[in-house]
Amino acid sequence: MQLAALLAAAFSAIIGPLLVAAYLRGTHMPKRTAFSISTCIAFSVCMVVVQWFHLQHFISGPDPLAALPYRACVFLAPALFFYFGRAVVLPDEPASPLLILHLVPFALSWLLPLHVALPLLLMIGAGYALWLGRLVVTIRRTYRQHRFELLFSAVLVLCAALVLLTGSLAQVSSANFYQAYSLSIGLAYACVTFALVAIPDFLNDLFEITKARYAVSTLTGVDTEDALKQLDALMLERALYKDEALNLSSLAEELGLSSHQTSELINQHRHCSFSQFLRSHRVAESQRLLIAHPEQSVLSIGLEVGFRSQSTFYAAFKEACGRTPGDFRREHA
Repeated sequence: MQLAALLAAAFSAIIGPLLVAAYLRGTHMPKRTAFSISTCIAFSVCMVVVQWFHLQHFISGPDPLAALPYRACVFLAPALFFYFGRAVVLPDEPASPLLILHLVPFALSWLLPLHVALPLLLMIGAGYALWLGRLVVTIRRTYRQHRFELLFSAVLVLCAALVLLTGSLAQVSSANFYQAYSLSIGLAYACVTFALVAIPDFLNDLFEITKARYAVSTLTGVDTEDALKQLDALMLERALYKDEALNLSSLAEELGLSSHQTSELINQHRHCSFSQFLRSHRVAESQRLLIAHPEQSVLSIGLEVGFRSQSTFYAAFKEACGRTPGDFRREHA
């Protein structure tokens, strides 16, 4: 188990800063604010510091909990995780002064005995993970989401269970505690990395749907039936989805609506996000071309229907159809 914990600590220390850079530079990321950026950086720094102390412990043996930076990062991480998760998933939710109460456990942790404070802090962190997982599951049930969201939520629940186990181990064995904590952090980072690589639009999808779920309707006064007819005409007759540069703003301009109105129109009446709506049309057209033009390469078809790369085409096609484009073509040969 120690070898796995050692690898998890090394992986986290490397991938953490890379994920922060991806969040700061990624144009496909949802709305970013100064608060979300600062909490993202602060949380990542905490996790890197924690895993760095784990690495040192696994290699040479010093006790991390004896070091003030380690304890500070462990105690601060749950609140930072909540703040960053809330800022990403619900960026338009108004900030409340009561949010500062999430720092109270951090303050109390310095006043309570360590064997009481540490399990308490980890239980709170597990609660935050369960809160985020529940939010994703609720969205999936309301808006016919793809299977990945359920998998993502399941991993969050698993991480929460590991953190709870880690908290109980803190009172039993410090060695087991450090190993379990390192593994739970590594698993969480692996989950996030998989999400961003396998489903590049995942955060955008989640952001659009949560925004539509919690925001006041922007479609008041809009003729939704006419707007939906225009939307279908743009997709089916003009095949606007083939434009790889098509985004929510440019589609909204074609419809004569705002980006918020277009997003809500698709969320409420097509029961998916803009990204999923776009992918569904591209995948449907690629299915037709794969059968109608067996001489054309799979990659050229993917690019023709609007995907920017082979990897995004394969990921979207397999998510929608449960098989790769090549397998689909062979089945319909």
